[in-house]
Amino acid sequence: MLELRGIKKSFGGVKALQGVDFSVAPGEIVGLVGGNGAGKSTLMKISAGAYLPDEGTVTMAGQTPQSPADAIRLGVSLVRQELIQAVDLDVGANVMLGHEPHRYGIIDRGALYRLASQALERVGGGIDVHTTLGSLSPGQKQRVEIARALSLNAKVLLIDEPTATLTENDAALLFDLLRDLRKQGLGMVYISHRLAEVLEITDRIVCLRDGQKVAEVSTSSQTRESLVEFLAGAGGVYSTDMEAPPPVKSDVVLEVRGRLSFDLHAGEILGLAGLVGAGRTSVLMGLFGGRPGRRPDNLIVKIKGQPVTLDSAAAARPRRRCRAATSRRSSCRSGWRCHRRCCCSTSRRAASTSRPSATCTRWCASWPPRAAASSSPARRPTRSPPSATGPWCSAAARSPASCAAKS
Repeated sequence: MLELRGIKKSFGGVKALQGVDFSVAPGEIVGLVGGNGAGKSTLMKISAGAYLPDEGTVTMAGQTPQSPADAIRLGVSLVRQELIQAVDLDVGANVMLGHEPHRYGIIDRGALYRLASQALERVGGGIDVHTTLGSLSPGQKQRVEIARALSLNAKVLLIDEPTATLTENDAALLFDLLRDLRKQGLGMVYISHRLAEVLEITDRIVCLRDGQKVAEVSTSSQTRESLVEFLAGAGGVYSTDMEAPPPVKSDVVLEVRGRLSFDLHAGEILGLAGLVGAGRTSVLMGLFGGRPGRRPDNLIVKIKGQPVTLDSAAAARPRRRCRAATSRRSSCRSGWRCHRRCCCSTSRRAASTSRPSATCTRWCASWPPRAAASSSPARRPTRSPPSATGPWCSAAARSPASCAAKS
């Protein structure tokens, strides 16, 4: 069905793919695994028509897609790790987004919801087409995205890290759905760093390393250890006989007691794990002071043995605490101003704006803020700031972590 032969792709002096062969047959789930930078995403973008190969051929049902529109027309759909959806629209509108049925030049709502319902039935149903997408769980949003691909008459699904934000129950439901779609004759490519999932759901596995295909094996004959050896090579960084990390220092820099208790030692990286909704984010937000007026989930916090009260981000900042946002699409990304609490000592009131800007800017007085001195497309407000004594905080944040550190 989908066949790639001798694919080569370079970006400047970087060889992303070096003569890779890849294929997907109807009714087959092919696992695509590899470390960061191995070429998985580049290979899938070439399959979906987003990139054209420097050398090699891509064929789908005997035809070569020259663009994403061509790939969709031929039946190749890419389900991305970060779902691109309109959360303020209803489910039906998201399923049919971009290919809505029209009648007399306007969208035919009746036909739209009927076609959307048919696509949702193929992914298990149980989702009302009139429900706002933003109210759904991550697992349901994933099903809506797959339903959208099916509504485009997809014959091959390219699924990138689908369980990255799902709970174990949602992941199990997703696997059941993929098995049903396999019975319906769809070919699928399953991309994941989680080798246990790849071994559970796929029929065949292709391993990439440094832009080259190093193995193509049947799933039934493989184990996690054999895949690790393919991905990293004998004695590679993912080898199971890695040296133990050095012992941590005895100095305790952070003590937390309460419903969650732990100590953080100097020079130590501490992991906080749990399912979606278990409270990881709320704990970190509380420790950062991101929940003004509320104690961090009734936790008692000590920094280097001294009790502290972190009731705001401004209180955490002098303690040299920072927090990186969970989502890559955080409010600190370039192009949108930051919706964070004002950090200047002379003005504690929050000020936010949703106007586009070239920098992530924090304002230390209430609305309306002055435009930053940059090439920002934001318009300068006509009113002066209400406080002449409050200085303005205007700084470009290069990353979510640096933004949080200055918040």
